[in-house]
Amino acid sequence: MVGARTEHIELVPALDGPAEVVLVEHLGSENFLHLLVGQQKLVTLVPPGERWHPGARARVTLRRPLCFDTAGQLLVA
Repeated sequence: MVGARTEHIELVPALDGPAEVVLVEHLGSENFLHLLVGQQKLVTLVPPGERWHPGARARVTLRRPLCFDTAGQLLVA
């Protein structure tokens, strides 16, 4: 199983990206970005300086995500 926190998710604008922005919630110091990747929903935080809008597309990359074994124990690399 793989787990990813906001700091593990990197979004890169890409016209052909698999992720579509469906909602941007402005919270002042940061924004919640709601994405649809295939049939999966993903919500992450982005800095307010990043200019995302509904309909924008992105590539999603995981940087050093958390990995767990079948018993739920964290695997350390």
